[in-house]
This record gives sequence, structure tokens and C-alpha cells, in this order.
Amino acid sequence: FEGRSVDYVPETNTNYDVNGHIGVQLWGNFQDQRVVESQLAAAVDLAAWLCQEYDIDPATLSGHKDVAPGTLCPGLDLYRYVEEGHIERWVREKLAGREPSITALPPLEDGPTTWIPTPNRPLELP
Repeated sequence: FEGRSVDYVPETNTNYDVNGHIGVQLWGNFQDQRVVESQLAAAVDLAAWLCQEYDIDPATLSGHKDVAPGTLCPGLDLYRYVEEGHIERWVREKLAGREPSITALPPLEDGPTTWIPTPNRPLELP
């Protein structure tokens, strides 16, 4: 999907000053589902392009919950890639002209175990 132009502030259901922010959204509920590698790779590609295009330091990449009190977004499974520095490292590798090896981490002990449905990973029914 084509996103909102960076000429406009991001849309959010939370209350914080969104001026100076660019929002990147992935489809899914990562509190309940696991993010897949293709989503991670797309997010890294987009973040690297944004960092290069708008002179953004990859160290400033953060999750929604880092700036918006009271939200769990982007969810347990996705947030760990931000919190543990994987997204920043992969973006830095892209910016250096290398192709990062983007792989999904093992499920969290207390986190979701079901993958978000994709053509290669159909919906898992209970």
C-alpha cells in the first residue's frame, strides 16, 4: 500500500506531538501474532530509504510505544526487533551497501507463537 506523504504528520489514535515523526506501519497485531521476515525486510528497506532521503540517524528509530504513553504498539513480537537493535543494525547495513541477513527470532517465552498469515504461512486454526 502507498502510505501517507511525509508532507503530513502521521495519523494516530494516541495523544502525543507527532510533528517531526514519520510513521511506518506493518499489517498485523504483533501483540498476538509473529512478524514474518518479508515484513521485517520491507520495513528495513523503507526505513533505510527514509534515513537516506531525509538524513535521519538510524539510532533515532523507535517503536510507537517509545513516544506514545499507554500503547503496546508495535506489540511484543515486533518491538523486540527495535528494542534489541536489530532494525537499526539492518538499516545501517543497507545504508552501507550491504544486504543484511534478516531472519525471524525464535518466539518469545511469553509472547505470540502464531505467525501472521501469508501465502507461505496460511492461517493456523485452533
